[in-house]
Amino acid sequence: MKDNFLKFCSEIPWFFNETDDISIYDIEITFSDNFITLFPDLYKLLSSANTDLIELDRDKEISKFYLFTWKNTNGEASGWLCKIEEDMQLDIPKDLEILIKNMGGIQESYSEILDDEQRFTDNQNFLFVASEFRKNLGLWEEFYLELCKDENKIPIDTRDLVRIAEEANGNETFLNFKNNQILLFAPDHDFKYVTILENQPEYTFYKIKDSNSIVEYAEKLARQWIPITK
Repeated sequence: MKDNFLKFCSEIPWFFNETDDISIYDIEITFSDNFITLFPDLYKLLSSANTDLIELDRDKEISKFYLFTWKNTNGEASGWLCKIEEDMQLDIPKDLEILIKNMGGIQESYSEILDDEQRFTDNQNFLFVASEFRKNLGLWEEFYLELCKDENKIPIDTRDLVRIAEEANGNETFLNFKNNQILLFAPDHDFKYVTILENQPEYTFYKIKDSNSIVEYAEKLARQWIPITK
């Protein structure tokens, strides 16, 4: 179990500090029936992993993580570090709550496998980390409204949008808590799997192919990863 942790640290050296007090436990997660039914591909992926529970004591503040690690037949490793959070700052849709309570939110990920496949985890700061959820567009609001004005487009109502993922370059993935629609806000991208949201300026809102809901989005993420864990 410590080997998985050391491998993670070699791939993501910036996350843990030398002064951190860290405990590592080899565990087996029991996933809920609701999770298995809603997210069968994600369950297949996570249940095939070696799983460690990481307890981090940093400046007297305790955080817990699941470290999911996979190795393929060539010995190449991949991993997700998922933050475990009990308290939700927002009232979130049931499907998203089931996901977070079973696997946590992806705080970091790595893969030794180099290919041309685009994955939702690429260059992400986080996915599904509840403490990072934020309502509306935040700092992007002014940029978005200005583009709509310049191109004579009607802005969509962003009040029900909640950020569930953020890329290092600032692109953000949103879940509409009212209708459960997934939208990508991407001022900087070269994704092949997105199309511009109808009647919206380019480099603002996009729909993600085959990912119209949180279940479809999470299941597609799992299918992106399953081939590299075999």
